[in-house]
Amino acid sequence: EEGWLPTVALEITSSGNNRLIKNACTLLKELAADNPLCHGLLVLSSSFAVAELTDDRYRQLFLRVGQFSHDEASAYLDAHFKAHVPGEIATVAAVTAVKERILPLTTLPNAFDLLAQELSNTTNEADLVARAETWASKFEAAARTDVEGAGNSVLNIFIRDKTGKERCFTTHDLMRELLNTSTPVTLPSTTFNVPSNMFASKIRTSDEAKAAFNVDLVSKTVDFASATHRKAAAELLSLPPPTSSLWSWLFG
Repeated sequence: EEGWLPTVALEITSSGNNRLIKNACTLLKELAADNPLCHGLLVLSSSFAVAELTDDRYRQLFLRVGQFSHDEASAYLDAHFKAHVPGEIATVAAVTAVKERILPLTTLPNAFDLLAQELSNTTNEADLVARAETWASKFEAAARTDVEGAGNSVLNIFIRDKTGKERCFTTHDLMRELLNTSTPVTLPSTTFNVPSNMFASKIRTSDEAKAAFNVDLVSKTVDFASATHRKAAAELLSLPPPTSSLWSWLFG
């Protein structure tokens, strides 16, 4: 067909591999924009990875995928079971049980990829439900570890608010604001009066914080990484504060 070009798609699952992300983007832009031999698609595992890319509005366009909706997540599981699990194992009852356990925890596409791996090679209906329960329990435990670790690495942010007064905010303040609003917080906000890229630069220095929060550099918002992380934060903040002094992050 006249004008037809192939599409080259690259997926990078490690958001912290700066050189790989930059090199892949440079290569695709050379092939798709500078010498249009193809269409190029670079799939990044996290919005944090957007920070590695330069502002090049004439040769690249960001498309935010974010989380599945509840219906999209449900449809994803249906498609996975239909394609990879025999019908006598993925019965209506078993699939319903899996959805009821998993969907309240997260609708992140990458989490569903990991879930699919956990459910591979399922031997029977009971095994399918048991494997989903194992994955869900691990996900909940990891979320608690993420939130506790993010809180223990006390994030001290010294910033000027919109009145010009310098104030200090901690990771727990961020958790409280997200719990109070129940929605993503747009950056800069009244409380966290810093650009999203600066905010992300500190969050991503801690593996726990990076797992507990999602700083979306496309929509310029911050939120908990999942409903499970939100629940873990609510449980954490209901506990008495620790008595030990913990090391801090500082915005330079």
